[in-house]
Formats: sequence, C-alpha cells, structure tokens
Amino acid sequence: MALLTIALGILLILLSAGGYHADGGRNWLLVVPSFFGAAILLTGLVGLIPRCRKHAIYIANAVAIICYVPTSGGWIELPELLRGAEIEEPVLVIVRSTIAILCCAFAIVCIKSFVDARHCEDLQAK
Repeated sequence: MALLTIALGILLILLSAGGYHADGGRNWLLVVPSFFGAAILLTGLVGLIPRCRKHAIYIANAVAIICYVPTSGGWIELPELLRGAEIEEPVLVIVRSTIAILCCAFAIVCIKSFVDARHCEDLQAK
C-alpha cells in the first residue's frame, strides 16, 4: 500500500502541474491538488517504515477522501465536455475529474485493504 500511496501522490502532483501548464498558468485552482499530492506522497514515504505503515495509510486515505470532495464537481461538467459542448475551463474539468477518479479509487482500495487486514487479524486470533 505504501508504494501505491507514493504513486498516487506523484500522479496528483504531475496532474496538477500538467494541468496548470496546459491552462497557461491562468487558473491557480489547478495548483491546489499538488498540495494534497505532496501530503499523500509524504504519508506514503512514512508508510515505508513498518511500525508507521498502518497509521500512515489511514492518514493517506483521509487526505484522498478530503481531496475527492472538492474535485468531484468536475464529474458534473465532464459529460458536456465529452459531447463537445463549449466549457469555460475544459482543462480544469478534465484535471478535476481525473483527480476525483484517482482519489475515489484509492479510497476504495484502502478500505478494502483495511477490511482484509481486519479479517486476517480476526482469523489469527481464533
């Protein structure tokens, strides 16, 4: 999970920087996900330490869920953009949607991992 967390952090930073560059530096909102990416990357690096792994991944999951909330609005305008409609800020919609999908998928994988780990602990206790 730590390597997946590091990969997500790097992806968020790259998406944010790439979106900001593709937009010509006009929209500073495209920079904000890089801060979430940096926090997730940091928790992934801390998660490489065995005794800190569990807490670091919990924190990374919380940050991903917090990042999902403001970016999920991109899904509303995405169908219009895909139909070819004129959107005021298409780069922002694409970046927000992609980040929302990545954070949602990461949160689901984390929760499944937590449930599986708990199930293994329960089996070992018996």
